[in-house]
Amino acid sequence: DRGRLNDCHCPDLCCCVFQYLVLCSSLCPQAYSDQELLLLLCMICRVSLEKQLRLLPVKDLRCLLLCLVNSTRDWDSKLPQICLILTDLTDHHHNLRRLVRLLPDNRRGRQLRKHLSLSIISKLLNHRCTYKATNTDLQLSDLRLYLFRMKPSLLSKGIAAAKKVASEGLQHEEESSVSVDQQVSGEAGLRQQEVCWELPGKVGL
Repeated sequence: DRGRLNDCHCPDLCCCVFQYLVLCSSLCPQAYSDQELLLLLCMICRVSLEKQLRLLPVKDLRCLLLCLVNSTRDWDSKLPQICLILTDLTDHHHNLRRLVRLLPDNRRGRQLRKHLSLSIISKLLNHRCTYKATNTDLQLSDLRLYLFRMKPSLLSKGIAAAKKVASEGLQHEEESSVSVDQQVSGEAGLRQQEVCWELPGKVGL
């Protein structure tokens, strides 16, 4: 309930919930199916994007994600599903970057971070996720398909083209608001460009 997120006790309650889930997943890792672990992982990641919860310490959250990732038995088949679901949780580039940073720093966490970063890059470039992980260990050759399109000149052209298409569809009487919208769109495009160039570092470049 979004209304309850404004309660001053909500962050403390969330920390308690995270700690309780860590205890449950640690003591009885086999009690949950892989699908249940996947859904819980994605739900926790979605909750972490709430504005009222972003200032929470990430220690408990990362510890929970670590338990969920390590408890997944069929990791090879679940990894592509996790990437796809996490990429679809949000369209905002700052939230997408936060998801990458929240992932645990163990072997599986690094594998997930690399594939998720590449999934997000494909989403930012193509407006939808077109990348699918085919194995757990990412090959840098997979990133090569997107590097050319990540050139600043090409990204700028794409942003300009999108702004032109959007402005052509507006009515004449809305011209006063077009300039403001275009400015905001341009600023958002530049921030997306920054994210595009930051994420390859998570892939391994």
